[in-house]
Formats: sequence, C-alpha cells, structure tokens
Amino acid sequence: MLTVGYLYTQVNFAFLSGLVLYAIWLPVNAYISVLIGRAKKEDMFAKDKRLRVLTEALVAMKSVKLMGMEDVIQSMSDEKRAIELNWILRGRLLDAVCVLMWAVTPVIMPAVTFITCILLGQELSAATIFTTLTLLNFLIFPMNAFPWVLNGFIEARVS
Repeated sequence: MLTVGYLYTQVNFAFLSGLVLYAIWLPVNAYISVLIGRAKKEDMFAKDKRLRVLTEALVAMKSVKLMGMEDVIQSMSDEKRAIELNWILRGRLLDAVCVLMWAVTPVIMPAVTFITCILLGQELSAATIFTTLTLLNFLIFPMNAFPWVLNGFIEARVS
C-alpha cells in the first residue's frame, strides 16, 4: 500500500485509472481461467474415452485382428483424438489470451495513467514519469503473479 501512496504523490488521482484497468483485467482473467479449467477437464474426459477404446482394442487384439476391425478401431480412436485435440487447442488459446493480457499490462497501465495525467492537465516532468514508471513496475509484478497462481490452483483442482 506504500507504493500507492507514493503514486498518489507523483500523479495524484491519475494512478487510479491504471488500477481501474487492473480491476477490470482481474475478473476477465478469472473468467478466462475458469474456461481454461473447463477445457482441461473436458480434455481429460476426452482422453479417458480415447484410452478406453484403445484399451478395449488391446485387450481384444486377437478378436480385432481375426475380424479385420483394425480400421474401425483406428477411426474410433481418431474421432476421440480429434475431440481431445479440440479441447487442448481451446485451452491453449485461452491460456494465450490470458498470458497476452498480463504481458501487455506493464505497457498499458502506465500509458493509461499518463494519458489520464494529460487529460487532467497535470504537468509531467521526466522525474515524475520515471518515478511513476518505477512505482507502477513495483505493482505490476505481484499483479502479474496472481493469474499464474489462479491458473495453478485451477489446474490442481482439475487434477
């Protein structure tokens, strides 16, 4: 909280615009994390279904070979694998969106803060800009760590 006080002394209430951006980012990221967790869960279900088909085929390998059903088993496995890959792709794309949001935060948060300063008619000196950037960077690291903790928690819950 000490950093927020220093930010206030540098740019007055303009720092709130950056924090509001973060406050908007957080629930959006939390929702994306829930979707990632759902995709991982569905991926696990799809993987179980595919492995069940392959396990049954391996157990009954002699019958499968005698009846010439290799192509049927292969197509069933491919169908299950396509569903599994779809869920994996969906989870990875959502993860990429999540990472992108937090990767652009160190750029957007200061930009929004300085744009607000300019709109409020506040004079910005080099010292104010560099001090504000340093203070915002102190805040950004813990804020960027939070989504990783959230994703780790969701992955642990799914496992």
